[in-house]
Amino acid sequence: MIVVFLLIGMVLLFLFYRHHNKRTRHWSDRRVPGPKPEFLLGNLRAFWTAGKARAVLLKEWTEQYGKVYGYLEGQQQIRVISDVPLVSEIFIKRFDYFHAPAKIGLQGADNSDHIHMAQARGAQWKRLRTLSTDAFSVKAIRNVFPTIKDSARQIVKFIEKKEGEEIDAQRYFREYTMDIISKITLGMDDCQMFENEMVGWCSEFFSAPRNSWIFVLAAVFPSMVQHMKILFFVLFLFGDIPIVKLSKHIQKVVVDRKRSRDAGETTRSDILEMFLDAESEDVEVIGGKAKNKLTTNEIVANCKLFLLAGFDTTSITISKAVHFLANHEEIQQRLRDEIDDVIGHENYDFEEIGSLRYAEAVIKETLRHHPIASGWLENTTRDRAAFLAFGEGPRICLGMKMAFVEAKIALVEVLRNFTIEKTKNTVARQLFHLAGVPFEDIRIPGTEWPALKDKTPFGQLPLLEVDGKPLPQSFAISRYLAKEFGFAGNSPFESAWVDAIADQHKDYSNEIRPALGVFMGRIEGDKEQLLKDVAIPTRDKYFVILERFAKENGSNGHFVGSSLTWVDLLIADHVSILLKYLPDFLEKYPTIVQTVKQIESTPKLKEWIGKRPDTAF
Repeated sequence: MIVVFLLIGMVLLFLFYRHHNKRTRHWSDRRVPGPKPEFLLGNLRAFWTAGKARAVLLKEWTEQYGKVYGYLEGQQQIRVISDVPLVSEIFIKRFDYFHAPAKIGLQGADNSDHIHMAQARGAQWKRLRTLSTDAFSVKAIRNVFPTIKDSARQIVKFIEKKEGEEIDAQRYFREYTMDIISKITLGMDDCQMFENEMVGWCSEFFSAPRNSWIFVLAAVFPSMVQHMKILFFVLFLFGDIPIVKLSKHIQKVVVDRKRSRDAGETTRSDILEMFLDAESEDVEVIGGKAKNKLTTNEIVANCKLFLLAGFDTTSITISKAVHFLANHEEIQQRLRDEIDDVIGHENYDFEEIGSLRYAEAVIKETLRHHPIASGWLENTTRDRAAFLAFGEGPRICLGMKMAFVEAKIALVEVLRNFTIEKTKNTVARQLFHLAGVPFEDIRIPGTEWPALKDKTPFGQLPLLEVDGKPLPQSFAISRYLAKEFGFAGNSPFESAWVDAIADQHKDYSNEIRPALGVFMGRIEGDKEQLLKDVAIPTRDKYFVILERFAKENGSNGHFVGSSLTWVDLLIADHVSILLKYLPDFLEKYPTIVQTVKQIESTPKLKEWIGKRPDTAF
């Protein structure tokens, strides 16, 4: 009997292996190029271990395998297409054949009323799309225009509180977009910026790892998903996960609103109200067409979709635009000039925002992630399918016009009140980038710092955490990373000289700091007097020595030795700041200036300087 069971088990195991191995060979059997998949996992491990964004890895694969290739996410076959004519064919001309979105691993049945418009297919998608279209029409956007403008001015007030400090731009614009979408979708009355729980839930949702067991199980064994409904039900009832919290919150808002309507209270003019006007628990289908009605579950699902879609995408776009403007000051000024010329007053309206053509060009170029300023406004005859920031064809993003208005108003209010500058380019971040080592860059908001201060070794930042152990002091961090990554000198003697110059630079920085703070506009003071009494004497005391070191080192693009060291990064970072505010300050020290130019031309460093993520106002 045991032998029989063993034989049956072996046969089943063989059939299991044969079936899944055949799926693993799906693309290679059809001579479609692509990365080699693993058994069961497909190419999932590549995404988990790449240390880079999913889109970046797909771009690298496109460069390696061509404009049409295939890969596997578990057992799901994915074909990646970047051939523009073919993309246009799929999205528009052949929409009848390619009308349905890809099913994600945890998605339920196609006819479930728990799925939203982006997941829906066929008649359900048409019904949901039709009912949602009016919410993002030009008329609807014009009606909520004052709400968007008010949120933009509120976020400006929060930024003003951080005058003279670095801020994480995306964090602020996430608050801005959530404030807008909460008001126009759920009818939230007051500004809840930095107090809105939904910001945290949505942020956690988008940062959640895709290699958790539940995602892996759904990808490897997609047929099991339908049998896991009880698990999802338990998670919904008792789970402490972000998307569940968001769903429960929206469900409560919907129930409360229905009670208010039943009690005859004043109705609101928001998306939820529009959906409730179309509510029906029994969606009739007549002649193959469904009446334009929504179930309660569909209302919750689609409100959740609008919150998630309107929260992250638009905030990232604005943050990226701000980042590009910080890197291209001439573009920033040109955009500011357009704002002054076209608007020039506080009470601008919807039509005037629509007239900001250069602002629209900046946003579109941001969406293409193209940081080269000289190419921002070139005429082009490329196929429109080459620009897919909002999709294409009948499934193009409904909120596209709304997103442009939000982004334009944000740029208008920010540029009317601030000059956008890059944040200080710290040596530690540069070292991580040069070494190609992924790291988590955590910025502590000022409101949270008092509670954390006593938990740090010296009660100050920055702090590097390695395997759960903290390392304080910026120079100590830089020295540690430089030794770990090979940027501390090629010999013990060189390493000692690197440290010596760094210590000398610290003394110099302490002396010039009061004057530099005034030149940068962070503190008040007499610039001419400080230049004469502090800046010039300090410069001539230290830079004459550094000029000599650079010459004695052979004017080879480094201050010590023949390869890049962390003190090169330290000095180059400081000199770039000096020359920004005092362009002629180092005319007497041409070797230093030339050495810094050579340091900044290092390919990986040049890439980092162009793409450093955080921005200060």
